[in-house]
Amino acid sequence: MDKLRGHISGLAVPYYVIDAPGGGGKIPILPQYVIAHNENEIILRNFRYEIYVYPDVKEEEIEEIKYEPKPTSEPRKIIERKKWLVE
Repeated sequence: MDKLRGHISGLAVPYYVIDAPGGGGKIPILPQYVIAHNENEIILRNFRYEIYVYPDVKEEEIEEIKYEPKPTSEPRKIIERKKWLVE
């Protein structure tokens, strides 16, 4: 994202947002809108300075394994193994 800013129009830069319930609008996940963040929740404010609290998702590690294609009954060999952190 940082590579896009300053090189293209501001209208073309994507933002991550949370759609606040009850007509609170879309709140960008930017430092000036995030009031607090801990391991259990994130506290945001919208353009009207209304406060919204959302539960934070726990990180989970998953493993992606790619095998070589082999149509026989022999065990397949692992080509690549990656670990990902998923929130």
